[in-house]
Amino acid sequence: MAIINSYPLVVPKLTDLILGTSAGSNGRNKTASFTVGAMQSLMAGVTSVTSGNVNTIVIGGTAQQPTVGTVTATITLASNSLATGAQIATYVATNHPGTVSGTGTFNTLSKWSVNGIDIEDSSILDNAAGETITITSRQVWPATTDSKDLGGTANRWKNLWASQTLYAENIALTGTNTYLSLSGSTGTVGQVLTSGGNGLSATWSDNGNIGGTGTINTLPVFTGANTLGNSLIAQNGNTISIAGDNTIQAATTNSNLKLEGNGTGGIEVRGAGGNDGKIQLNCSQNSHGVTIQSPPHAANATYTLVLPTTVGVAGQVLSSGGASPSQLVWSTQAASGVASVVSGNTDTITVGGTAADPTIAANTAAVTGASPNLATGAQIQTAINAALVGTLEFKGGFNAGTGVIDGGTDNLTTGGARVAVAIGDFYVVTTAGSFYGSVQLEVGDQVIAQTAAAVGASAVTDWIEVEGNVVVATDSVQGVANFPTAGGLTVTTGAVSMPDTGVTAGTYTNTNLTVDAKGRITTAASGSAGGYVGWNLAGDSGTNASVVNNSNVIIQGGSGITTTSNGFNLDIAAAGFAGVAIAGNAGYVPDSTAATAGTFLQADGAWAAAGGLPTIGVNTGAGTGAQVAYTLSVQVSSVNYVNVFINGVYQAKSSYTVAGNPSVLTFGVAPPNNSVIEFVTTT
Repeated sequence: MAIINSYPLVVPKLTDLILGTSAGSNGRNKTASFTVGAMQSLMAGVTSVTSGNVNTIVIGGTAQQPTVGTVTATITLASNSLATGAQIATYVATNHPGTVSGTGTFNTLSKWSVNGIDIEDSSILDNAAGETITITSRQVWPATTDSKDLGGTANRWKNLWASQTLYAENIALTGTNTYLSLSGSTGTVGQVLTSGGNGLSATWSDNGNIGGTGTINTLPVFTGANTLGNSLIAQNGNTISIAGDNTIQAATTNSNLKLEGNGTGGIEVRGAGGNDGKIQLNCSQNSHGVTIQSPPHAANATYTLVLPTTVGVAGQVLSSGGASPSQLVWSTQAASGVASVVSGNTDTITVGGTAADPTIAANTAAVTGASPNLATGAQIQTAINAALVGTLEFKGGFNAGTGVIDGGTDNLTTGGARVAVAIGDFYVVTTAGSFYGSVQLEVGDQVIAQTAAAVGASAVTDWIEVEGNVVVATDSVQGVANFPTAGGLTVTTGAVSMPDTGVTAGTYTNTNLTVDAKGRITTAASGSAGGYVGWNLAGDSGTNASVVNNSNVIIQGGSGITTTSNGFNLDIAAAGFAGVAIAGNAGYVPDSTAATAGTFLQADGAWAAAGGLPTIGVNTGAGTGAQVAYTLSVQVSSVNYVNVFINGVYQAKSSYTVAGNPSVLTFGVAPPNNSVIEFVTTT
């Protein structure tokens, strides 16, 4: 049964429900509800309309019922809108009211007439049968001066004909086949265009037909009538140079070469290559020269010297004014120099001649002990030779073992051909050995002949040996010894002695001695006999006994014995004292009642078991990257009794400290996060 109800009509919304049917799983339809929005999404079609150009198309209405319209407007050059046929017809009728009228001539270009409506002939003729455009009764001008070209690089005019004057500020000829023709002539190779002047025609001529080659920056010079080449003058920037070792001279004979500065400027000679500026004045043959040179750069010298105004008189000298510029003047110097020469000792120097031209001579004579005169080298040598007769004569060095004299094959000590010996012959040992096989000589020792001997006859007894190889003395080697006086020794003229300490020589008993830091006895005196000092024994009762040397003391019963000797007390107690010393006592005897098997007596008097082997302990920890302090399970006295390993790597003992009981180990730097720390202790 169907139920139909009447409801008012409304505009549906997207969320409104619609009743309908939908296919079920059993193939039969079933009742279902749908929203308007779901139905809309299933229906194909336009969902929205927008205008692509609002100046021509306008969209109105709603999204479900849009309206499309056009935008029209009166036609203007600035209008962006559409136009209707009526608007177009109005625009054409208004701006082009009629047709073009007028007449023209064949091949003649037309132009608008004055009224702007009709057309008429222009002055330009275009002959359709030819390639010529003819301009009649007119000139061709550009719109403004210098604004347009006649032809161009891409489209050039072939020939330009003129029966009168051709005016141009610049004429440029380009291309591979360019030329100028005068009266039908292009001239010959090398000719130039020469003006006729005053209205006359120009002509081709040989004037200026110059050839030749040159170097850049070098000034040219005519090497022939029409040929140029390099001159000696070159310009490089601001520098003008003359090639080679050449000369600049005046062109006119016997005239000066004139150099002129500008304004207050003068002639400047510059330094170059680290050398100071200079001017050289040569002789007439240019083989000698005198140079005037600037002071060096380091002197920082900048000054001007002005020459004197006159030549001065003979003997005058130039003097500076002491300023810059300085006017040099001629001045007369005060008299100076040697006025006269006299001999200070006529035995040695003789002065002759005149005061203006003195002569000085030396007084010489043979060398004697009484001569006051000078001596020449020959006179001195004669005296030396005479004085050396019978004295030592150095003969050279030799090998003391073989006898061979240095520098040759001669022998001094060995063989039948050994050299002859004269008194005063002096040799120095250069190689150690046994002299004549009997006397050992060292390098530096010397031998002097005291007896002459013929060839092959010399003997060791003919010589005096002088020890030259002086060494420092030792326990087994003779030589130079040093005796420091700070040790208490006195050295006088080569003799060494020990000063008296003031102790009387003799025999002392039970001696009391004083020894200083040097080991010397400074005082000595006899003393009293030493030995055992008796002790007094006080028992519990009875008479006190005296204990002398070699006496035996037996303690039996009682409470103990008290002794007195040299101010020290010795208490021998009968009972134990629990390891506490009696104040002021020199010693004590411990009680053995506390001793048991396996115990030992300690220094404090107590009996205790002997110590065992050290104990090795292991603690572990984990690094956090921040924790530095870790508590151990035992007390260790120092870092030497704990080894630390981080991730199995041994750590230096300087990287941590220990303190407290039980000990706390503190790292200088926190171990890394998640690291395994092992502490191995020894107690």
